Amino acid sequence: MKLLTASRESSLTRKSSQLACISIIASFEPKMAPVQQLKSHLKKLQDSVENELLLSYGVEKAMPVLENLQGLISHLDYTTHRKSVAIFVSAETSRVLYPDFEVEEKVVIGENFGIRDLMMCRKEDGRHLVLVLGATYSSIYLGDDGKLQKLCLNKAESIASFVNDVPERVGNFSDPSEREEVLQTKFLHHIDNSMAIILQAYRLPLFVIGGRRLGGHFMKITRNRQYIVSLIHGSYAEAPEHILQGLLQPYLENWKAIRQSYLSQELERARDARKLSWGLEAVSYAVTHKNSRLLLLEKNYCYSVDSDLFQEATEGCSKKKPFYIGDEADMLIEKVLEYGGDVEFADEALLTSYDHIALIQYY
Repeated sequence: MKLLTASRESSLTRKSSQLACISIIASFEPKMAPVQQLKSHLKKLQDSVENELLLSYGVEKAMPVLENLQGLISHLDYTTHRKSVAIFVSAETSRVLYPDFEVEEKVVIGENFGIRDLMMCRKEDGRHLVLVLGATYSSIYLGDDGKLQKLCLNKAESIASFVNDVPERVGNFSDPSEREEVLQTKFLHHIDNSMAIILQAYRLPLFVIGGRRLGGHFMKITRNRQYIVSLIHGSYAEAPEHILQGLLQPYLENWKAIRQSYLSQELERARDARKLSWGLEAVSYAVTHKNSRLLLLEKNYCYSVDSDLFQEATEGCSKKKPFYIGDEADMLIEKVLEYGGDVEFADEALLTSYDHIALIQYY
């Protein structure tokens, strides 16, 4: 296989180092791709690494690393339901992680690649939910890669389903607007309950589109306010999907701000539910319980390597810490990914009140 130049995201990159080591980041979804196809691609990566390592370090330094690499690749878990694989190998280190997010393929020879660099390889997750409110009808969509997919609720999406299900006393009201108000409130509560179920399956930023009066009414009664990143005013209940996409586009273009706003809300929700740990000591302790859904940390913040937890976690690996671990935060990233959780870097302002690092547990 022809080696690509270092300017390409999927390239094999060689970095000067005294330590012969390899980092391989690649897509790995056995549930979505034929196993033989995955094995063939990994074999090509392995062959490319072998040639480059021998050329750069010579047989004596390269062979122990290549033997470890061969052993790891031959024993990969093809029953995993996660989305990628991260392989870290040196003469002293053999480590495989299965992150549950999509990545840009990258192969690096040299000790300069750390586990935080793995997070830089992840593809941006731009998925979002869209609730379109109408006076008599509503729709819920999953947005992904510029497309909207309508989600089916298995429950009524029209207010007509509630006409015969209003309190009897309302039927005696002489003012039809009062009956209409009760119907609409009941309908909006139903939609809000449906959104709560969907948000349990898709923990994603939520856009709400609706007329000014209807949208305001929904915001007053919703129990899912903390998931809503933007309320967009306008009557679009019957609008085709391409119109909705155009309406959302200005918001999606500033996706980083949307994502940071959503993460801020995630922190608040977890704190209210008492499922949030923050500060290095508390997060380090919480990670040991293997109930880590999302680790948030500042990208460039350096953490201690003197804690008992860090010493215990790295003691059995080698005489020194693995080449891909730089500090205790790196070790926490490794553990969270190992247990099936996710990791994201957050803006400094977002984590200032949380001592630079926070962990959200499953709940």
